Amino acid sequence: MHGGTSAGMAALIAAFDWAGTAIGPIDRWPASLNTAVAIVLHSPLPMVLLWSADGIMIYNDAYAEICGDRHPGLLGLPLLD
Repeated sequence: MHGGTSAGMAALIAAFDWAGTAIGPIDRWPASLNTAVAIVLHSPLPMVLLWSADGIMIYNDAYAEICGDRHPGLLGLPLLD
């Protein structure tokens, strides 16, 4: 499923179970991560944010289009996976 707006990815990010990742539950994210995610989501250009030593992937709708059938499965995965 591809979203056409930042609201689409924002909803996916909000609903994702981040507790099972290296960055932990969304309600415990540092302000810097929340700010970085907001910047990515509001960009009209394809952007992916890699967070933590594992490079956990968070991206926007424009990047989701590049992912093709791999989206939304890439959300929250470590980069090397």
